[in-house]
Amino acid sequence: MIVWRHGALLRPAERRRLAQLLVLSLVRFGRLSRSEHRELRALVVKLRLRLMFVAAAKRVSPIPLPDRLLAGPAGRAGAGRRWLGR
Repeated sequence: MIVWRHGALLRPAERRRLAQLLVLSLVRFGRLSRSEHRELRALVVKLRLRLMFVAAAKRVSPIPLPDRLLAGPAGRAGAGRRWLGR
């Protein structure tokens, strides 16, 4: 469910391109061109992976997680808390 929510942040063409770039990275042993690397980085940023991992950790953690973990870096606390429903 959590992964699906984050995957839905990308359009179908972006999801396909992300998969292509990841395969290229594996085939070339991590040697993407600069433009491919920038494109991959932009797609990963759009996925909000950090929030996905925090949401997953929040679900499986037997104890409440500290707010600083949920909030993320300074200045971005609102976005993380809004997404996590806090």
